[in-house]
Amino acid sequence: MGYKALARKWRPKAFSEVIGQPETVKALANALDTERLHHAYLFSGCRGIGKTTLARIFAKSLNCSNGISSKPCGTCASCLEIDEGRMIDLIEVDAASRTKVEETRQLLDNVQYAPTRSRFKIYLIDEIHMFSKHSFNALLKTLEEPPAHAKFLLATTDPEKIPVTVLSRCLRFGLRKVGLDVIVHQLERVLDSEKVTFEKPALIEIARSSDGSVRDALSLLEQAIVHGNGRISFENTGKMLGLAQLETVVKILELVSEGNGAKLLEVSRELGMRTSSFDRILKQMLDVLRRVAVVQVIGITEADGLEDDKNLIDFSEKISSEDCQLYYEIALQGLKNLEVTSDYESAFEMILLRLLAFTPSEKSTDNLLAGFSEAGQVNGERQVLKNSQGPPEEEKSRTDKQSNNDQLNGENENLNAEWGDLVQKLELTGLPRELARNSILCHRKGPVFFLGVSESFSGFIQRDYVESIATAISRQLESKVEVKINVLDTTSLKTPVSVEREAIEMKKVKVEDQLKENPNIKKLQSVFDANLDELSLKK
Repeated sequence: MGYKALARKWRPKAFSEVIGQPETVKALANALDTERLHHAYLFSGCRGIGKTTLARIFAKSLNCSNGISSKPCGTCASCLEIDEGRMIDLIEVDAASRTKVEETRQLLDNVQYAPTRSRFKIYLIDEIHMFSKHSFNALLKTLEEPPAHAKFLLATTDPEKIPVTVLSRCLRFGLRKVGLDVIVHQLERVLDSEKVTFEKPALIEIARSSDGSVRDALSLLEQAIVHGNGRISFENTGKMLGLAQLETVVKILELVSEGNGAKLLEVSRELGMRTSSFDRILKQMLDVLRRVAVVQVIGITEADGLEDDKNLIDFSEKISSEDCQLYYEIALQGLKNLEVTSDYESAFEMILLRLLAFTPSEKSTDNLLAGFSEAGQVNGERQVLKNSQGPPEEEKSRTDKQSNNDQLNGENENLNAEWGDLVQKLELTGLPRELARNSILCHRKGPVFFLGVSESFSGFIQRDYVESIATAISRQLESKVEVKINVLDTTSLKTPVSVEREAIEMKKVKVEDQLKENPNIKKLQSVFDANLDELSLKK
């Protein structure tokens, strides 16, 4: 017998061999064991995760000579014929190659006839979303009222293209991408059985590159075996996949954080000379940033495999959590853009330059915050009445507090105008947004913004709302800031809301004056003894 590819050789033949889809397997097994059998099943999900495999196992379970069961014998004539792809009552159809309505009608004309020698006549239609509109219409009637001996097993990678009328007549099973650890464990089983030596880090990279597809992982594994001449090493696998060493990936991110553009471009061009796979390197960068974020939040864990990655651990101490999140978002967006370009090397270089351009430096942060200078402070760090994170403070007399409020509405008009402009740009919703819009900027000391609100908004000062405002400002200014909110002993504050209302009122008065002076309006008033209604203007 000739050589059989690993993806075919290790294709599951029983539900117990299927990996990564426990919920679907359990539901199908329960349906078979209780014989609560629907006439149509739809398996959806990305490539290589077991859609067609599950359908074939399900077909074998239905037609096993020993009876309907979730554990078909695998040795009877019916089971063997299905495994070998020659079962006459299992009609497998590739919808991508049979899109014409005439072909679909011809296929369905035989549904009414009983199976030749099996319990059920089973139609397995792969990539069902490729059917034309007329083909779906031809299938619809059969799915609605099928004969008792017919079962339909449909598989698709794009369920959104299937008409709702068809979807509503099927039991749907959404298969998910298989997890990294599950794929690595399966690859270890395969290699142990095939008597092939391997290094586990190489299997991890193969599993990452497969993007959750078991079939792709087995195909890459076979390629790695050939590339390594019967032995799988991390070095050879990395070259085969076009990956960069972990040290190189961390070095790229370090150069970004240091702002070393010249060296960054040099490393990028060195990777290009090695015929590296830039999309996979970007995925490596995303994985490193994710692991760094985990370390910064919960520390080093053995589950993340970080105990030996000294470079990565050192880098997690050099970079701030804000920069880590920013790099991740830029790299993630860059990966999406990379898919629509033909020059991967130039696109990758541009992504690195974008990372460099959007990295907040101390100088750029100061410029961004220059509008909120400490020169606009009111009496230093004086806090009036109540602090948002502590009990009321009564430091000054009522006269002093009223004087401070006059200063806030007088000398600090420019500061509050800048605050109003910033509030409009913040990505806030709900009550945090209302709290920000009804506050004033009393002063700023370094990264700390001191806001003030009137007594009527004291109930809005909650930790979650304050943190939401601080997060929104940090994101807008690309710099970590802190927010503290005090309750001021006054009801007349120049808040963004009050400024907005004043502007609307001024517009209203101006328009009303213009209407009153309009000669046509005056003529109408004179002829019909009419009155001009007040305007209701909105922003």
